[in-house]
Amino acid sequence: MSRDFHSLDRLRLDKYLYLLRCYVGVAFDLFIKTGLRKDHKPSQTKNTTTTTNTNEQTGRKRKRAAAAPAVAAPDHNNNDWADLETYLDMLEEGPLCPINFSNKHQADSSAMPKGPDGIRYHLMDIWLDELEKCATDPVEGDERSEDDGAGGAEEGEDTVRKTRLKGGVPMELILRPIERLKEKSPNKTVRRRATAMLEDERLVMWGVRNRKGAEDSDEDEQEEEEWGGLED
Repeated sequence: MSRDFHSLDRLRLDKYLYLLRCYVGVAFDLFIKTGLRKDHKPSQTKNTTTTTNTNEQTGRKRKRAAAAPAVAAPDHNNNDWADLETYLDMLEEGPLCPINFSNKHQADSSAMPKGPDGIRYHLMDIWLDELEKCATDPVEGDERSEDDGAGGAEEGEDTVRKTRLKGGVPMELILRPIERLKEKSPNKTVRRRATAMLEDERLVMWGVRNRKGAEDSDEDEQEEEEWGGLED
């Protein structure tokens, strides 16, 4: 699809973009649910061990427990999100790679074909939408103004559904491909789209990002102007 993206007609393009949305959504749902389930296992193991030790009150059982070699509790922290990280690594090598795609089969050609930035834009557009479906819980009074962050929006104003991020979701890992696009993409439009996504109101609502003030916005614009990458 990356190779033929620009040659797709509109009808097929809509189907492919919907397929990408389904692919990202199902992957997030699978890996986040699996990771959260693994993340809760250590506490359950610890509670079970504590209950068992409390019930062993006889001297013989205490002696046997003292003589037995200590068994370390399983450490899930390093491997809970290994599958999610592998998935993100794959995307970073493909559609979310900061640089344009190179066609390795055409070794005789020195020109690097233009990468499908349209796929990058689409993935950034749906990234938080699909994440919100499986990584958050709804909050009562779930509509508020996107401008003021308070409850109740007037007619015609944009609103965001108020949700709460589930505990343990590795947002730093999930946002890593977008951060990489923001920092390393040679395309100014891609960098701006990545910056806009990282300033999404939902990330502020979930406590992942702080709302930027006017001074921060001015600094970002100055950094963008001073960026020394390739010109578009």
